[in-house]
Amino acid sequence: MLPIADPKTMAKALRADLAAHALSLTHAECLEITAHQLGFRDWNTLNGAQKDDLLLQPRHWSLTNNTSALYYRFGLDPKQGGAAMLASRGDISKANPGEFAAYMQSIHAGEYRGHRLRLRANLASKDADSGTIWMRVDDGFNNILRFDNMTKRPQNGPLTGTTEWTERAIVLDIPEPAHAIHYGFLLKGRGTLWAKDFRLDIVGSEQKTTESNGKFLRKPENLDFTLA
Repeated sequence: MLPIADPKTMAKALRADLAAHALSLTHAECLEITAHQLGFRDWNTLNGAQKDDLLLQPRHWSLTNNTSALYYRFGLDPKQGGAAMLASRGDISKANPGEFAAYMQSIHAGEYRGHRLRLRANLASKDADSGTIWMRVDDGFNNILRFDNMTKRPQNGPLTGTTEWTERAIVLDIPEPAHAIHYGFLLKGRGTLWAKDFRLDIVGSEQKTTESNGKFLRKPENLDFTLA
């Protein structure tokens, strides 16, 4: 793995290369472009992140929201064999309750339509409030057709505290109207979460789906109002 160059040096090189092609941008504009290329919202966010050691960004993965860089570190952790990492910063106390960061990847649903799909990954955590994998299926109008982020599971749910490498899995049906499949891992609150070995496999009907169905139960429950 190649070490990342100093971002300011990258911006200077970008400006010089553009000038060689008769394209003129200011140094400030090149700084902003460099920040975007490294996965940051803007130069100020990147500049602040360098105080916590800039991490290499995995190709084809991105953060789900722009505020994540303010409260989390993210990237490949060489100490964990190149596993992707999300880690809260010291200033997360300034964030809104429920603040989270998530890495994600999106793919076309095409070849998976009409099948049952399993997402698996290995996770490890340190002092984590809540760490999970997640998967969502959308139609062509961005309506959510299927979703699971493990948070409602009584067993094999989110990682909390400090854990060794642990496999987690999500199984969802991909209906015919599906247009896109989004998946990744997320850290809610404080701590550190690592992820590696993501796998997507088409599975048979013997594999039960893990979808929580949002606010709906799978079948009638507690019709006699018991407390337990």
